[in-house]
Amino acid sequence: MAKPGTAGANASRPSLRPNSKISDWYEVGRQLHMSRATGAEVFASLHKPTAEVVAMKAADRVRLNRNYAQSIALYSKLHHPHICECLEVFDGNKVIVVMEAIDGVHLSEFMEKNGLSPSESQQVMYQLASAMAYMHSNGVCHRNLSLDNVLLARGPRCDVKVIDLGACGPSSRALTRKIERSTVVYTAPELFNTPLEYLGAQTDVWSLGVMMYVLLTGKFPFVSEAAVKEGKLDVPAELPSEARDLLTSMLQLDPAARLTADGICQHPWIVKGGELAGSTAAANMWAAQINPQVLEQMEAMGAPAAAVRAAVEEDVHNEITTTYYLLEKRLQREENEDPATAVEEPPPEEPLPVGETVDS
Repeated sequence: MAKPGTAGANASRPSLRPNSKISDWYEVGRQLHMSRATGAEVFASLHKPTAEVVAMKAADRVRLNRNYAQSIALYSKLHHPHICECLEVFDGNKVIVVMEAIDGVHLSEFMEKNGLSPSESQQVMYQLASAMAYMHSNGVCHRNLSLDNVLLARGPRCDVKVIDLGACGPSSRALTRKIERSTVVYTAPELFNTPLEYLGAQTDVWSLGVMMYVLLTGKFPFVSEAAVKEGKLDVPAELPSEARDLLTSMLQLDPAARLTADGICQHPWIVKGGELAGSTAAANMWAAQINPQVLEQMEAMGAPAAAVRAAVEEDVHNEITTTYYLLEKRLQREENEDPATAVEEPPPEEPLPVGETVDS
């Protein structure tokens, strides 16, 4: 984790030098959210070197649970197009996590107001399954997956991002810490067992199955602890047979009988979703090779090419990789924009939702 240093001078567009203060790099803007549980505050902030907006979450270390460092360490190693990117972490008396800002709406809110078509639901499920398979293959489970913790980005295409990884844990071993949720509707049945022991990847699959059910039917399959424990699944007959098969395979009462996230990605219904989205298996967020255009921009900002290459290839989280990521993201955004069809949109009236990483 990166720690704030003391060297460096405040400037509107600082050169890329190590060991600088947070204020050298970021201009903190308006507060977007404050957690009642931990007092953590989320701010919209400006990354000075690139003039790109990021989300910054700050929490007093003493108010976080003892597993916060593990969750942040696990989250920070994930780089996937459908997972909110952790850019860098400043770990002092206050734990400050810098993340990408996402212009979008919580999927739960979108479902309440609009809903998705069957083909859109299929594309969203493909992206979520891809994100979960990637997480689990990298030894990480989410443990708090829900429609509330997925953002649907604004734009003409289905594009979702998994957020709020403050409760994430290792997927390679049995876990015993229960994650408190405000509702039981996404909770896997084994999480009600005493004594508690579970595999986080299996509980993620259950939650993903619940989300798929809601996307396709507009209602939850289980609405009480008793119903979850019973696990009696009523799959509407009007759903496509492949969708019914997948739901049944994910919402198994026996955790060991559920499909894995990899198995979900290989299911015909999910494969079709990838075809509709125009995507193959989602790629690593970091480019396999250094982008020469981004490298040239960073050299002009004072970053030695060798330092940029080393930081990106070694997957560190610091000022250099944050600047690289934001410049690359801007370049991708510009390449995807069609000037002939672009329209001016008024700024949103409400604060934009952002990804959260430290326990709320």
